[in-house]
Amino acid sequence: MNYLLTLYSETPGLQRFLESSKKLNVERVPVVFEKFPNHINKWCHLPDIDPERYVIFSDTDDVIFQSDFPEFTHDIYLAPENVLHSETIWADHIKEYPAFSELANKEVYNCGTFAMKAKHLVEYQRFLFEFDDGGYRALGLEQLYFNMFIHLHKELSRVIDLSIFAPLYRNLNDGWVTSEGGIWKTNGKPIVCVHSNGVKGLL
Repeated sequence: MNYLLTLYSETPGLQRFLESSKKLNVERVPVVFEKFPNHINKWCHLPDIDPERYVIFSDTDDVIFQSDFPEFTHDIYLAPENVLHSETIWADHIKEYPAFSELANKEVYNCGTFAMKAKHLVEYQRFLFEFDDGGYRALGLEQLYFNMFIHLHKELSRVIDLSIFAPLYRNLNDGWVTSEGGIWKTNGKPIVCVHSNGVKGLL
């Protein structure tokens, strides 16, 4: 059975997330903070998990599940934003912190929803605190670290499928994701996990 890992403090969208998560056949691994420690430091609290099992990681305020996940067979399952870093708010951070310069013309994968083998998640946790970022870590902005980890670990097999993890952002604006009768879809197929990327009122 897969884990569902959440590292969160209570927010307005939490109950919607919890209700939708009843559709999943998972072992829940919730870590609840009275005060959220920031998006990097939350990973200091990764619980002990079986390294050979899959972990579904999800934000909780702006995410819903529409169905259970298919069987996982690859190392990592990513949420494609279908936009380059250079076309987003991350462009300015990359200019300021050249340790991330390799990402400028690479696609953004969302760090708020993904799945991977637990042993690779532990590798990611280690990377977060060991990567020489030039002083960026204190800002608590995780997206560039996550994408850098993915970029540097090309040996890990990956699935990039909007029907599994779909961040709305550009996917909605560009028509890759639609809402039909209250169901979020891509190419007519219902999406398992939908993430509104912090945009209120979409879910």
